[in-house]
Amino acid sequence: MATRLGMLRFSPQVFWSMTPCELEAVLRGALGDASCLSNSFASSLTRAFTDASVKGRDLSDVLKSLALSLSQSKLEAALVPISQAFGNSLRQRARTAASTAPFATVGL
Repeated sequence: MATRLGMLRFSPQVFWSMTPCELEAVLRGALGDASCLSNSFASSLTRAFTDASVKGRDLSDVLKSLALSLSQSKLEAALVPISQAFGNSLRQRARTAASTAPFATVGL
C-alpha cells in the first residue's frame, strides 16, 4: 500500500530515509511555491476590491476579473513543470548533437 505524505508526495520509505537537510530543502521549495501563489492571490484580491470600492466598478465585473487572474496564475504554476521538462529535453538533445558532431562526415 503506497501512501503519500501530504503535499510532498513521498512514500513513507523515501520520507524517512531523507536527511534533515534534504527534508528542509524540499520543504523550503514547496513552501516557497505556496508563498508565491498566496502572495499573488492576496494582491489580486486586494486589487479587485479596490477597483470595486474606489473606482466604482461593478462587483460582478470585479469578481470576473479576479477569477480570471486567479485561473491565469494557477495555469502558469501548472505549466512550470512542463516547460522545465521541455527545456531539459532540448538541452539533452543539444548535448547529444554536440557530442556526435565531430564524427559526422561532410561532402561524401
